[in-house]
Amino acid sequence: MYLVSVPGMRKALNAKRFATAEVHPSMLVVKNAIHFIVSNGGQMTISQLLPLFRQHAQFNFLNIGKLLKILQSYHNVFDLVDTGKGMPQIQASLAFELKICEQPRQCGGYPRCKNLHICKYFIQNKCRGNQMTCHCGHDLHSVENFQILQGYGLERLEPLVVKEWLQKHHNKKSRPLQVCTYYNTARGCSRNERCPFLHLCSYFVKGRCKFGHLCARSHDLYWKRNSEILREHGIDLRCDQYQVLGMLSKRTLQRGYKRYLYEHSDPVDLFSNSDTDDEDGMTPGKPFLVKASSNCITIHWKHVPHLSSEFKHHIQYKEMPEGQWTSVKDLVSHDASQASVSGLKSSSSYSFRVRLVDDKEGEEYPFSLESSVFKTLESPP
Repeated sequence: MYLVSVPGMRKALNAKRFATAEVHPSMLVVKNAIHFIVSNGGQMTISQLLPLFRQHAQFNFLNIGKLLKILQSYHNVFDLVDTGKGMPQIQASLAFELKICEQPRQCGGYPRCKNLHICKYFIQNKCRGNQMTCHCGHDLHSVENFQILQGYGLERLEPLVVKEWLQKHHNKKSRPLQVCTYYNTARGCSRNERCPFLHLCSYFVKGRCKFGHLCARSHDLYWKRNSEILREHGIDLRCDQYQVLGMLSKRTLQRGYKRYLYEHSDPVDLFSNSDTDDEDGMTPGKPFLVKASSNCITIHWKHVPHLSSEFKHHIQYKEMPEGQWTSVKDLVSHDASQASVSGLKSSSSYSFRVRLVDDKEGEEYPFSLESSVFKTLESPP
């Protein structure tokens, strides 16, 4: 296990923070992969990552296949792009980004605000002040910022390395791959080839355009600008059109969901929807919050794929901090990954868990990890 030295007055304090604890081997792989990727420019192939792990004895169990499987399990942490050159050349980058608070004096601070509290001009090397005079701060390892970095697995990186990564990636991650909304209106898109979104008929993408080749909007997936956008998102243009349209739909959904999780979850939850702790592959992922009302909470979980209809999801909840687990009466379909639990108290805190049951054989499988604490809203007056 590597440790990153921290210079300056906080060395003793941060040494305590960096103390390692017993954690699952897969989580160690994830934390180290984040470290390697950020330290090496923000993107690496699997074949470039593996030798870095092999420098440490505790990762001797890894091979190309095992490393890729672990990274795939943490789909909110890593973006994996198939270059078409085989498994070793799959490119890994980070699926999340760090934001800088735009209103540090009004936000209320951590934990209410999950953004870094630091001068954005300092990150860009354009601040005219210094650590003592700049009211936004220049300390990436302040108490608040350290907790945020820790939630993303970045706490053991030198502040200079984090700063350099932020310079390259802060607010520069590519937009979600999607069809241009304005292009599909009567007025059209005025940005033309400067538009970062695909200029395609939205009904064509969904496979429902009734006009075919007579359609006034483009059905040309490989128009020059569309091809450039697809390449920017790592889509291999050698695929046939129907493969690309299928990939487009899937990637748009996945990226949109990642964005939702990033904006609505605590940073540590980015690492929580993995099933790598599941020995038999029959345990759903830890539930996430989708939305809450005064008497209902909707949760989402990573479901176990390829199940037959005999399997159902069994959901339990308990009022925090000392309530008893209560089962939701109705079981949820085997292919579902979301459910709403109603009949809850207003302004109350709850935790959730979910498991699979074989409705035909009566067999019960292990529960997922317990969710974070979610709170219902106040009742309307």
